[in-house]
Amino acid sequence: MIDPHLSYALLAMAVAAAAGAVLWRYTAMHPLWIYLTALTLVTFAFFGFDKHRAIRGRGRIPEAVLHLLALAGGSLGALAGQILFRHKIRKLYFTAILAMIVAVQLGCIAWWIYRTRATG
Repeated sequence: MIDPHLSYALLAMAVAAAAGAVLWRYTAMHPLWIYLTALTLVTFAFFGFDKHRAIRGRGRIPEAVLHLLALAGGSLGALAGQILFRHKIRKLYFTAILAMIVAVQLGCIAWWIYRTRATG
């Protein structure tokens, strides 16, 4: 039997791949933007799905999966899902980890911009 955590991760990858394929087919976006857009949409959907499951009292998506989706590039979807669905906003530990992920990603973007301008 497949571990539930693994099944959520596999589902996320399959949905992101499908969203990426649609974007690849119907847009002229750069592959990096396709990846980030697809992952952002999937992460947002996972936050909404987890909130729905929480309201219904059903099995939840593990916080580690939600954090990994944000870390993999879906942090905008995570932030939007947290705000729009009012999901996990009272969980300080979860929010702190998400804030650290966003801070590291913003730092990487700033470093990349700095390095690109310095060498270009």
